[in-house]
Amino acid sequence: MTPPRTLEFHRNIDGVIYRFHLEPTDTVKPRYLREDGLVWISFNPDWGWGTWSGDTTSPSSRPWDVPIDRQGNLPPEGIWVSRKADKSYVYRLVHI
Repeated sequence: MTPPRTLEFHRNIDGVIYRFHLEPTDTVKPRYLREDGLVWISFNPDWGWGTWSGDTTSPSSRPWDVPIDRQGNLPPEGIWVSRKADKSYVYRLVHI
């Protein structure tokens, strides 16, 4: 399956949209970079698909209801939940 060139996170509470674009990588699974900053969507064998920034060792967001063993070669569409300090948000990930 060809990976989508663009993904979007739609934040449910206020309609904010974050757009991610396919990045070159030497791994089997694609990696996406957010267009307004250094935040990636990528796969980690311990965590599954998630968003990562800087040198973090744990994701800042993850798919809500797709267990790691059922996550495929693409970031799963649907509900993702983020956490940053004391705030959490619900997003819907969409392949564009």
